[in-house]
Amino acid sequence: FSTPGDDAENVAAIRLNKVFRATHSRREADRMIQEGRVAINGVVSYGDMVVPFQDTITLDGIPVHGWE
Repeated sequence: FSTPGDDAENVAAIRLNKVFRATHSRREADRMIQEGRVAINGVVSYGDMVVPFQDTITLDGIPVHGWE
């Protein structure tokens, strides 16, 4: 259970490919991830989970906004 003030810690992680659902198909997102074009907090990732409002996602070095 959560206690007051723990909301930021209890945010559910999502699959990395869902970050791109507004702009790319799932397959396109998976391909970009596998090509090493996506980074989480500055580290190239190949399919980790990400936490909205906590992790910074970039595609080809450009920050991805609006997925939170």
